[in-house]
Amino acid sequence: MPQVAIAVPIQAGDMSRDALPVAIVYGAGGDFSPLDGANNIRFQQGNVFWEMVTGGCANNTYKISDNDRGYAIFLGEEESNCWHRCCYRPAQPAFVKFYNAQYAGASPEVKKCGITCMRSRKQYTRVGAPVMTLEKPGLCSNFAQLGPLNCFVCMACCQSETWIHKGDIPTTAAHREMCCGPCRSRRSMINSWEYAPGAEPGMHGGKPSVMAHAKVPLRGGGFTPTIQIFENNGGVEDVAPFATITGPTFFGGCKDLFCDTLFNVTSQGSEVVGDIGTITKLKPTGGAAMLTQLCTPCDEYILSFNPDNKLTANQRAVILCELAHIDFLFFEKEQPLCREDSNGTIHILLCTAYVFGCLCPVEICIPKSEN
Repeated sequence: MPQVAIAVPIQAGDMSRDALPVAIVYGAGGDFSPLDGANNIRFQQGNVFWEMVTGGCANNTYKISDNDRGYAIFLGEEESNCWHRCCYRPAQPAFVKFYNAQYAGASPEVKKCGITCMRSRKQYTRVGAPVMTLEKPGLCSNFAQLGPLNCFVCMACCQSETWIHKGDIPTTAAHREMCCGPCRSRRSMINSWEYAPGAEPGMHGGKPSVMAHAKVPLRGGGFTPTIQIFENNGGVEDVAPFATITGPTFFGGCKDLFCDTLFNVTSQGSEVVGDIGTITKLKPTGGAAMLTQLCTPCDEYILSFNPDNKLTANQRAVILCELAHIDFLFFEKEQPLCREDSNGTIHILLCTAYVFGCLCPVEICIPKSEN
């Protein structure tokens, strides 16, 4: 795979106990051929068991499948600091890297006493270097998601944004001995990541691999969740977005247990809403899916492209990457469906109302009697 290398000097004071490279090497990536002819794509968040055990502190993983043909085409994995995920989720700075998927056979079916305890499932492994990377700044470099309600988008620092890259953004696993439990045994669960100077999330300016930039507009789209996607060609970002993703005013909470949530993907200047396609956050179907929805922030989406759209391969890949951004921004840290506050009042979260970028809970509040 061709590479693009940019020399970056490292000062002595920048060196950690794990040596950093003297150059940042970016993979060319950009092999989006698995998306050819894939007009219905299933985007599944994984790591369900560890998400439940750790209360959402595990890193996010994703499986992207051609829903019509029934096989995986990409596997995604978040690289971010474990402590940031535990303390500041979903505001942690992160890279989400997407790899080509290869079929690795079917898992065995488990039966005990004549009862099927675990059905056979198709298994996939990632192959090669990342074909694309989603870069999400956070913490002090972007205040959009600090706090459970997100920020009103009244200034630039409150605009949630991502950059989508062709290929890889190099990171170095660090402090492995500080991890516990699954963090010791799996690369995907490593505690923290170190970045060469200029390569950390939010320092996008020095990366030649950027192919798109997505952000929430000022004022957040009013009462409509809105993300604008701008192409980046030869280092020059388009003035106008090539696509805009818009969602409903009310979503999340108990509503998501019984109703799908629809987002429209619309091209610039189009009079037809959703002319590019739609993104559907699926309601749970079946007992296992309902339990996953109640106990974890793991969600599942269907990205449906209009077969008549004129998108390039890069543009289709960028919209696919933005599914991870939508999940971080709107669904990764919902308030509990049912909770009791310090005053003894029970709160039942019916749904969330989107107001200029802020996520405002719509609740039933039941005060408990003194008896």
